[in-house]
Amino acid sequence: MLFLLTVIAIIVFDQAAKYFFTLRLTGGSFINCGVFDIRIVHNTGTAFGLFAGNNTFFVILSLLAIAAISVLMVQSAKKNLLFKICFALILSGAASNLIDRVRVGYVVDYIDFRFWPVFNIADSAITVGTAVLIISILGSEKGKGMLSGCTR
Repeated sequence: MLFLLTVIAIIVFDQAAKYFFTLRLTGGSFINCGVFDIRIVHNTGTAFGLFAGNNTFFVILSLLAIAAISVLMVQSAKKNLLFKICFALILSGAASNLIDRVRVGYVVDYIDFRFWPVFNIADSAITVGTAVLIISILGSEKGKGMLSGCTR
């Protein structure tokens, strides 16, 4: 139940931020927060804006990813708490960005460090969840069996 609440909280927080900033930032305006800016960018592609203009493909891909991650999350429930947390982060990010793609036809990005492509909280959840999952697999004894053929 805690994981479902985490997923919902991340989705709500990301969607609320997108809504709030979209209402207040128009015509290329931005908010300077010192280290980063808040700037609205409409991303019709995937990470870093790659493959722009393929929204239908990314909606289908997101649905498949969400289904697969949901299955993995349920299967990992009794086996590994860290994996379940990682899957919850990835799931919440994918779901929030999917909501954008269905609702407005693109993902709303808003965090701009000026030296990196603009991203959002959902992207951060996906990135952190994926990075921790990979690190935990590579660092665990059980992970060695999953990666037989990979060398360190």
